[in-house]
Amino acid sequence: MKRIRNLYFILLLLLSGCYTTGRLAYTNMAELYVDKTKFQIMQPLVFHTSDSSTLLQLSVALNYLQYKKKSENAPPHASYNILYQLYPSLESYYLLDSASYNITDSLNYGNAVSRMHEFNIKTPPNEDYVLKITLIDYNSKQSYTYIQNIERITKANRLHFALIDENKNLLPRNYSYPNEKLQLKTFLPIEKLYVKMYKRNFPMAQPPFYESLIKPFDYIADSTFLLPIKNGETGLLSLPGNCFCHFQTDTLSKDGFTLFSYGKSFPEVNSVEEMIPSTRYITTKGEYEEMLKSDDKKNAIDKFWLSIAGTPERARKLIRNYYNRVQEANSFFTSYTEGWKTDRGMIYIIFGTPSIVYIGSNGEKWIYGTDKSSLSISYDFTKVINPFCNNDYRLERNSSLKYYWYQGVEAWRQ
Repeated sequence: MKRIRNLYFILLLLLSGCYTTGRLAYTNMAELYVDKTKFQIMQPLVFHTSDSSTLLQLSVALNYLQYKKKSENAPPHASYNILYQLYPSLESYYLLDSASYNITDSLNYGNAVSRMHEFNIKTPPNEDYVLKITLIDYNSKQSYTYIQNIERITKANRLHFALIDENKNLLPRNYSYPNEKLQLKTFLPIEKLYVKMYKRNFPMAQPPFYESLIKPFDYIADSTFLLPIKNGETGLLSLPGNCFCHFQTDTLSKDGFTLFSYGKSFPEVNSVEEMIPSTRYITTKGEYEEMLKSDDKKNAIDKFWLSIAGTPERARKLIRNYYNRVQEANSFFTSYTEGWKTDRGMIYIIFGTPSIVYIGSNGEKWIYGTDKSSLSISYDFTKVINPFCNNDYRLERNSSLKYYWYQGVEAWRQ
C-alpha cells in the first residue's frame, strides 16, 4: 500500500476524474446518491481517538470489486484506490490534509471477504471539518464518494463514541437490531453516561406542496438510566425495536451519541408490515386504509400492486423497483427516523437520483434535468440542527411543485 502526496497525488486525481479543484460546495455531487452499492463496497467509520486525532476506518468488500487478469496465466486481481481529503468546510477551497493509497488483491478472488484500512487524521480541537472519502475501482472504472462531517467544536459529540460488538470490533453504524448486544467505546476520561430513551412514531414526509405545522420535539424522555464506563467501554446493552437512546456526558447539553433501533431487517424492507407504510406516497387514502385494515395484508398489498400494474409480470417489476428505492432511501437519508420517511427520501423514491446535486454546509439543492433550464425541476433542502443526528434536512415546500409531484406519482401508477 503506497501513500501518494503533493504533485503526484493531484495528478492521480486528475487522471481518475475525481479532482474538483479542491472545492466541495456547489460542485455536482450527484454520485452521492447514485447507487446504494457503495454502502456494500465501502463502510467508513470515523471516530475521535484523542483530543486532536481522528480514526478513519474503511472496510472494503472485495467481492463487490471487479477482478481482471493482467495476463493469460496470471490470477485475477482487483486494483483500487482510497482517497481522503480534509477541508475546513464544504464551502472552503483550502485542503487541510489529503492522502491516496493504491491497493491490489489477487488472493481473495471469488471470496466474500472485506479488507480493513485505517488512517489517523489530525483534527485539532475547536474547529469543525469535512472529510471527503473516495474509492476508485480501477478495473470497473467506478468511483464511490462519501462525505463525513467531523465535529470538534463541541467537546463530547457523537464522534467521541463508537459502537463495538461482543468481539470488540468497531461497527460503522449508529443503529442496532432489536435485542442485539453492543457496547460503546470512547477515549474520554469518564465513568458514566446519562442515557435517555425515546419511543416515538415519527410521521412520514408530506408532499412537497403541502405546508404543515412542524411540532417541536418533546425532549422529555420515556425513561432514563445511568450507564457505567470502565476503561473506555460500557457494559453490554441492547435495545428493543422502534426506539432510540441518547447518551450524554452532561445533561445540560444536547450533545452526545444516539443509538437507533428501527427494525430487524433495516435498512432492507422485507416484511409486509414494513412494505405497506412506504406505499403511502403513491396510494389513495382509500387504498392505503384498505391495506392497513385487511386481515390478510400480504394479499392486500399484492392486490394493490396488481391493480396499478395490470399484469403479474409488471407488478413484480414495479415492486422490485419501488422497494429498491425505499431501501436506498434508508441507506442514504436515515436520520432520527427511517430514510424513506424523510423529505429527501420521499423525493428520491418518487423521482429517483437527481441529475445534479449541489451541497453546502446549510443544505442541498437537487435538480432533475439540465442546470438553469426552465424545463428542469429543483428541490431545496435546508439542513436542520438536530442533537440526535447529522443527516436531517427539510424540504422548502412550494405550491408550484404540486404538478410535478402528481406527475411523478402517476408515473408509478400507469
